[in-house]
Amino acid sequence: MEAMAAGLTVVATAVGGVPEQVEDGATGILAPRGDLQALGSALETLAGNPRLRREMGDAARERAKRFEVSAMVEGYAALFQEMVRR
Repeated sequence: MEAMAAGLTVVATAVGGVPEQVEDGATGILAPRGDLQALGSALETLAGNPRLRREMGDAARERAKRFEVSAMVEGYAALFQEMVRR
């Protein structure tokens, strides 16, 4: 998340909560768990394409805003308000 907030493209494995944070093909590239060839391919793709890195990095910065503390607090508050109304 720190890399995304800094506007950097992410290459990661699709495990745990990572796919909720990194949007494959938009804010970074996700590889299947244990697929070293896919990770290497993703790194090669980004290393050879500065424009793609910049576009994904800009998108990553915007997506990271969803995970800022203030955004999370607002989201939970809205959820609690909805639950109280039911």
